[in-house]
Amino acid sequence: KMESYHTGVIASLDDGTNIIQLFVSATGTVTIGGGTTAALDQVTSYQSLPLGKWVDITASMTVGTPTGEIRFDDVVVPSVVASSAATTVTISGDETFYIGRNATGAYFDGKIAQVAIFNAIISDATLKTYSSQTMTGAETSCKGFWSLNNTLNDLNASANNLTAFNSAVATNADSPFGQDSNGVTAGTTDY
Repeated sequence: KMESYHTGVIASLDDGTNIIQLFVSATGTVTIGGGTTAALDQVTSYQSLPLGKWVDITASMTVGTPTGEIRFDDVVVPSVVASSAATTVTISGDETFYIGRNATGAYFDGKIAQVAIFNAIISDATLKTYSSQTMTGAETSCKGFWSLNNTLNDLNASANNLTAFNSAVATNADSPFGQDSNGVTAGTTDY
């Protein structure tokens, strides 16, 4: 849920050389990028995110080809692919995983809920079910899941728990799956 058009990272895996990240530009477009600091392949949406509204974002890409897609609220949005000759991303286990920023800062201005990392492409039908309900972390091919609903813990068996910095908090206030003042679940009405 973006509060202002400001360049910021939604999630990033970074070891100083190998990078995979999902970020928003100052114009509100969304990019998923992967590669190295020397060569980063990217898929960028033409469409911008709205301000002050929960939007379900899913993104996938294949580094080296590059191919991929970005979805807002289960709809594929027109995107452009840019290649920088990235061939692979080497995941060694020494990377730091960030939510709401990357290694150099680039803080996201807004609220983030339900960050999940998968090591496979997820079908359209499965993505639709994930976007309208709270996940558990035990979903097929899920390698990490952070609900950010009053917890910074990884709900996946890998248990890669987060540490909050710079006044970041995990809360259930203003959740995309919470209830409004009339007791109506907001998850499907906000999307």
